[in-house]
Parts: sequence; structure tokens; C-alpha cells
Amino acid sequence: MFSHSFSSRVTTGFVKGTPSSDVVEALKHVKACAPQIGHPLLLPLIMLSYELSTENEVRQRHARDWLRKLEHAVTGRDEITEEEGYIRDGILDLDGINRDLYECNSQVLWKKPQAYIDCIKEVELAVGRFGEGMVGEDSKWIDQGLEKMQRNITSRLEFYRVKLKGIEHYAWTTLERLRVQREAVCFLFTFSRPFSY
Repeated sequence: MFSHSFSSRVTTGFVKGTPSSDVVEALKHVKACAPQIGHPLLLPLIMLSYELSTENEVRQRHARDWLRKLEHAVTGRDEITEEEGYIRDGILDLDGINRDLYECNSQVLWKKPQAYIDCIKEVELAVGRFGEGMVGEDSKWIDQGLEKMQRNITSRLEFYRVKLKGIEHYAWTTLERLRVQREAVCFLFTFSRPFSY
């Protein structure tokens, strides 16, 4: 939570994080950006950049690879092997496939893009209000560096929004494919006897 005073140009607030969060790294990053520290939304932008690192994209790709293996197992394609863990003594392990379908689903929903898109909308709103306050009737941009930082933050937020939209569409497609496989496994549970490869 942050509060900025236009008269004193001081930003106050607090940041709370868990041991797995990047709060300490983000604060070090802010200290390294001393010339831009006058902009009150620098720290939120840096924290957002840590949250939106490539780790989420890697998880989405990993989930998609995992999904392909599950699809191969459910459809009985020749590519499935005992080493992949879905065949036990020549019998398809439907319980294992079902468990992994739900686990894969949770991986896709980790750091859900829509939540961050909503967060970015709020930060963009705050950036706009800060800009309005700096160029209002009683105030002007004090230095060109702050105005440049305002433009940089605005463009960075737009980049993150577009990036997250792409991840959201990718994740939606994966979730739909997972739903189809869950339905197929449910059908196999209900209507078929154990079969072997």
C-alpha cells in the first residue's frame, strides 16, 4: 500500500510478502534505481516485474507438454510407454491419469493471468492519476526525468498487459484440452473394462 503527497513529493507505504516472494530483491532493485526513485509507482512496477518473470510461461509450457503425454495415454496412442508411468503391468492406470489431469490443471491456474491483468489496470489508473496531479493547474513536471519515467512505466504496463493476454489465451486452450481429457477418463472409468496395450 502506498500513498503519495504531491506537495512534499514523498511516498509512504508498506510492503508485505512471504518467504517465497521477491520483496527483498525488489527493494534492492529500487535502491539500484536511485535516479528514478522520485516516481511513487517505481516499486510496484518492479514488484510486478518479478511476479511476471518467465517462470509462469515456463510452467505453462511444462503443463502443455504434460498434457500431451496425458492425451497420448488416454487415446491409447503408440507413443505412450511404460516409462511414462501410465501403464502398470500392461494395464492403463486411469487413477494415475486422473490424478495427473487435476495436478496439471492446478499448474495451469498458478498465477492466473486474469488476476494480474486486473492488478495492472489498477496500477495504470494510479499512474494516470499521478500524471494528472503532476501536470494539473497548480503543479508541473518538476524535471524531465520524472516525466520520462512516467512514460516508461506506462509503456511497461502496456507490455505486461499484452503479454498476459497471450498467456491467458494459451492457458485457456490448455484448460479446455484438459477438460476434454477428464471427460474421456470419466467415460473410460464408467463404461469400459480395464484394457491392456
